[in-house]
Amino acid sequence: MLSSNNPQNLLRDSLASGGFIPLDAALERNRFPPFITAFLLLVVCLVLFNIVGAVVGVFAIAMQSGAESLLTTLQDAGGMELLIKEHMTELLIGNTVGQILCIGLPALLFARMTSSRPMPYLRLRSSDIRLSIVALLGLVAFQPVVSFLGEIWSALPWPDSLREFEAQLMEPVNAVLKQPNSLIPNILMIAVTPAICEELLFRGYLQRNAERAFGIVGAIIVVGFVFGAYHLQPTKLLPLSALGALFAWMVWRSGSLWPAIVAHFVNNAMAVSVGTYFARKPDFDMKELENMSFDWYIVALGLGLFVISLVAFDRLAPRRTATSVASIPQPQTSTESDNND
Repeated sequence: MLSSNNPQNLLRDSLASGGFIPLDAALERNRFPPFITAFLLLVVCLVLFNIVGAVVGVFAIAMQSGAESLLTTLQDAGGMELLIKEHMTELLIGNTVGQILCIGLPALLFARMTSSRPMPYLRLRSSDIRLSIVALLGLVAFQPVVSFLGEIWSALPWPDSLREFEAQLMEPVNAVLKQPNSLIPNILMIAVTPAICEELLFRGYLQRNAERAFGIVGAIIVVGFVFGAYHLQPTKLLPLSALGALFAWMVWRSGSLWPAIVAHFVNNAMAVSVGTYFARKPDFDMKELENMSFDWYIVALGLGLFVISLVAFDRLAPRRTATSVASIPQPQTSTESDNND
């Protein structure tokens, strides 16, 4: 029976129906710590993502070229490198399936295990289209600043072995960008899928739990850093974390994932489109594109326009209150009420 001494936790959210989101599912009933739960989920998701992505990719290659041919290639010296170059599309398909199954769906599942209203918990709700437009303008203005941060961070004395490792990570991507008639499929697999799945996990579930543990500012910093570290490119940690923190602020301020999903998609789509254009130029070195820098006045102009876009975004966004957890007593059952009388 329900008791007046058994409070129900509610998450304050001014955009939710009634101004609160119930914390009433299995994880909350068993008092799992919010951030530790989200962090452990993130680690498990990343491990499973790599395993499932590789298995699906290898299966797709076997379906395409035959299992016997696949085994023969793997047994040859340099077979793995050849496999990656010749079957990058199949591996990208595996990557896409891995993102959906191991990043997007677990975020939805764990949100449901946290609240009976998982969509508001993830902030997967509609938003003013003008917020997405301003978010895109701010993202474009922020690009010179991100490039400047990346240039400073990359100039640190990183070990050559680390730089070589990161270059090896980018080789498959550069190879797939060079393939003919691949722009649209690449945008779907490299821009659309990560924009949705990563936002559900990072700015959806992880951020909401981090806000409960560290407050708004702390959550934005933590989520930004974790997002940057997730890409396994230490020499690009600062610019990636800055983008992650920007997306986190957009989600908190708007109360919706959609501005960040749109901005994330456009950021990746621009990278794919520009990379595809230059990758197909025979005399162009992709390292030149990665190391491209802007003049100081472009960075200053970008920073100014970025600040203006933040102000515009803030003014367009709905008024809201900070995230907090409240406890209210459960209503008494009729039996208990009679007993009290």
